[in-house]
Amino acid sequence: MLASRFGAASTLLATGSADAPVCSDPCSHPFVYFGLFGLCTPPCDPLGNDCPEGVVCNSVVHAGKFVCTYEGAAGNNEACVSTDDCGEGSTCVVNVLLPNCSSTRSTPLCELDAPDPCPAAMPDTACQTWPPYPDVDEACIPPGLGLCTMPL
Repeated sequence: MLASRFGAASTLLATGSADAPVCSDPCSHPFVYFGLFGLCTPPCDPLGNDCPEGVVCNSVVHAGKFVCTYEGAAGNNEACVSTDDCGEGSTCVVNVLLPNCSSTRSTPLCELDAPDPCPAAMPDTACQTWPPYPDVDEACIPPGLGLCTMPL
């Protein structure tokens, strides 16, 4: 049931341990449930949502990976705790990447080669390349995909 809800039969169990789960596809992301097992959710396209009905393509921003999750209710510049708190086309980022924020916030994804939607969506931001988190696998980030953050 869970596998069919989050992305078809290609959802696999992670190997490794609950502390260090591993997916065979480097662009899949392992989710650990109750410390017992991990599911490797297949990657999705954040610019052309290819997830099953009822879920949306969201990013695991610190890893640069994109997975199907339930859509959250947090709008742009609203507080969030995790990716699935945010609405479609946005993700939860740490406050140091955003202007005048004291907590994590939902911020839109953007296309680097398109007109910049960021200043209208979140004042004092611009469409920037993906943040250089240590765990980001740049091969998993779709070409031209950016994030509305403060200009660095």
